[in-house]
Amino acid sequence: MHTLDTRAWKPAGLVAVLALFTFVPAGCGHKPAIEVGRLSGKVTHHGGKPLTNATIYFIAPTMGVEASADLGPDGRYEMGQPMRIGDYQVQVTPPPPPMIDPMHRKTTPQPQAKENPDIPKKARLAKSSGLTATIKPGKNECDFDLKD
Repeated sequence: MHTLDTRAWKPAGLVAVLALFTFVPAGCGHKPAIEVGRLSGKVTHHGGKPLTNATIYFIAPTMGVEASADLGPDGRYEMGQPMRIGDYQVQVTPPPPPMIDPMHRKTTPQPQAKENPDIPKKARLAKSSGLTATIKPGKNECDFDLKD
């Protein structure tokens, strides 16, 4: 009875498998399924004063996307993650209250959101703010000057 010696196949099989994994991931240079852009900017109020103690939200209901960033002491923001390209409605609100550890809820009073009188009421809702942004591939800079 003859048996097949598979020891001779092992190096050839290994080379074939390595070649497959080397060339398949390279693909044909297709673009990613979702195009994204980076976003940063500045929010001012009352003629150019930097807005502080606020959070900016970018909302695209048709895409089911929402992103937010806190404003720095100079009114600047930078989104931590790339955003899908497209049109967004914008709102600016006081920052949400800090999270509290549920284990200490009984011993610590619940934090409250800080009010910010420098944010106009209409800017606090995307539907009424009139603020919009269009994100394109690459870097995007969107500045906003809030008016009463």
